[in-house]
Amino acid sequence: MTALPHFFSPFDHFADMSDLGKISNYLGILAADYKHFFPQRLLEIYPNATDLAQMLDLQRTQIYTKRGIPLKKGTSLRKKLISLVIAADLAYKLLDQDVEKTYHWLSAPNFILFGETPFEVIMRDEGEPLIAWLKERLGYKSGAAF
Repeated sequence: MTALPHFFSPFDHFADMSDLGKISNYLGILAADYKHFFPQRLLEIYPNATDLAQMLDLQRTQIYTKRGIPLKKGTSLRKKLISLVIAADLAYKLLDQDVEKTYHWLSAPNFILFGETPFEVIMRDEGEPLIAWLKERLGYKSGAAF
């Protein structure tokens, strides 16, 4: 079993999205401008709308909106969602560019994560080691933009 490496967060104090390198957003969680997100897309990963709303600090009805919800700079939610998008992009590449497999991986309990799902780990704001582990699996060098 490979342990998740400790990883210093590259986005502790990012000013804008260009600081993060290229984000593909394969699952469509973020709007094209990266200033809004679509919470209903997260229901594919975490189908319990009540718990999801609580994790995102939203009202349950907001989970179903088709319009994007503003994503304010410097917030914990923004950091978590960007971590989720980065992890989802990396997992998508690892899983032969299969959206369904990516959703499954994000939502399935994982023994490396002690039975938690990658989504839960990221929403707890502990996604950086998971991202580093995914980058390692893809053969990316530490510190390299993707």
